[in-house]
Amino acid sequence: MGNSSPTTRQGEAMNLINAKYGHEPGLKAYTHVSDQFGPFATQTIPATVNEAPYILDGLLMTGTGQKVREQYADTGGFTDHVFAVTALLGFQFIPPHPDLPSKRLYLFDPASCPKELKGLIGGKVREPVISSNWPDILRSAATMVAGAMPPSQLLRKFAAYPRQHELAVALREIGRVERTCSSSTVCSMLTCSAVPRSASIKARPTTP
Repeated sequence: MGNSSPTTRQGEAMNLINAKYGHEPGLKAYTHVSDQFGPFATQTIPATVNEAPYILDGLLMTGTGQKVREQYADTGGFTDHVFAVTALLGFQFIPPHPDLPSKRLYLFDPASCPKELKGLIGGKVREPVISSNWPDILRSAATMVAGAMPPSQLLRKFAAYPRQHELAVALREIGRVERTCSSSTVCSMLTCSAVPRSASIKARPTTP
């Protein structure tokens, strides 16, 4: 959940345009709220940047965040890299799916897909890319858990070079698997409203 405030000084994101806030300089207080409606982490970020890279920072900032089981986010956090890193850090990323028909699913064996679903299949998961980069993937996850590098820094780096960086490609493939599983869960529900929209920016902590 973000609250934006305008500023008069130039910042790192002056060359960016946000659909909601435009390109005017400003700061946003990005707050993580539990399902008990209590904030447990707040970050100050440029108002024009995508919120997606900062979703996981709040979870690792505090002991409360590290106990979270499910992380809800609005569609601004809907990226394959976020799906991947969330899963690697032991959380479950649950965004709403308002544009589910436009999202393509990825399978390890697309040939085994029922013909009724073939129109939703975007391609095959590149398993060799994941396998060959697995040691680096684990090192990246350990670096984030240890606090040596915040997830937002890693995600911003990968977003800048999504195709050239081999580790970014591997994380994208993991994210496609996680997103496909998430989309399949939504499709199995009677209606997409089974996940309340009011929970879209909350985090659900584990029960002691």
